[in-house]
Amino acid sequence: MLPSFGLDVSSIKAIVILSSVDVVFKTYLVAVLEDSISLIGGVPYVWHETSVRANLLAQDFDNAKVTEASGNDGTIEIEVIYDATP
Repeated sequence: MLPSFGLDVSSIKAIVILSSVDVVFKTYLVAVLEDSISLIGGVPYVWHETSVRANLLAQDFDNAKVTEASGNDGTIEIEVIYDATP
C-alpha cells in the first residue's frame, strides 16, 4: 500500500520512481485524476530540472495510487529532491 502524500510539482528538482513490477502510478488532486505514468518493472522513471524532456508529473497532487493488473506483489520506491522554501 502506498502511503498518502502530496506534492507541489513546481518545487521538484529531481524525482526517481522505480517499481519492481509493471504498474501505473496515478496522481490525484481532490479526488480528480491529474497524471498517470506507466512504469515497466525494473526500469526507473527519472527526471531532473535540467532534463531535456518535461516532467511527466505536470500537476500538483494530494494523493497518489499505484495499480498493478496481473495480481503480482511488488514494491515501489519514490525519491524526490525538492525546494522546500516558500
